[in-house]
Amino acid sequence: KAVINENPLDKMLRELKEENDKLRKALEAGGVGQMEGKSLNPEEMETMRKEMEDKIRAQLMANQQLLGDSDKSWDEKLSDARNETDAFAKEEHKEVARKNKEPHLVNLNEDPMLSGVVFHFLVGQMTIIGRKDG
Repeated sequence: KAVINENPLDKMLRELKEENDKLRKALEAGGVGQMEGKSLNPEEMETMRKEMEDKIRAQLMANQQLLGDSDKSWDEKLSDARNETDAFAKEEHKEVARKNKEPHLVNLNEDPMLSGVVFHFLVGQMTIIGRKDG
């Protein structure tokens, strides 16, 4: 049997939509079909039908709430990611401005990927580099 590669969130949304469709069809059809083998008076049948409709409606509302939450959470995630990116860009801008104004030490290496990894600002009037006994 072939298995479809599907995002778990997309799978959950698809399953909820399918379940919503089934529940809507059950509501439109008047709930579940007649019970065989038992004869119920009309009052009992009406109360059972109403109970089943209430359960189906509650399940339908819960599914719609889950679908709404997943959409909302995606928008919130996108908004949070944008805010985080903006905050990171502001911090980087402040860091670059500080590097241009304040004295600092930075490492150099043969490998360009390792250069600039260690960065230390020189704070105060006097900075001693090296060992005390050296």
